[in-house]
Amino acid sequence: MRVAVIRGGRSSEHPVSLRSGSAVAEGLRAAGHETRDVVIERDGRWISEGVEVEMRAAGGLLECDAAFPVLHGPFGEDGTVQG
Repeated sequence: MRVAVIRGGRSSEHPVSLRSGSAVAEGLRAAGHETRDVVIERDGRWISEGVEVEMRAAGGLLECDAAFPVLHGPFGEDGTVQG
């Protein structure tokens, strides 16, 4: 399964989310899954593999089967990303 691990975010918890997301991705890879790193920069841009990506409803997330949001604080734990 290909899983997008979404980390970072606009809150003050950005650095914690980066570390947590790395740990989640490592665990997923150890379990045999392929991961795609997606970082939300503090300014709200979404970056994957060094390239800004456009997120849109029902557009799919980088051809992944699932998304694993690892976001902390406002704009993350409040469900904003999930819609």
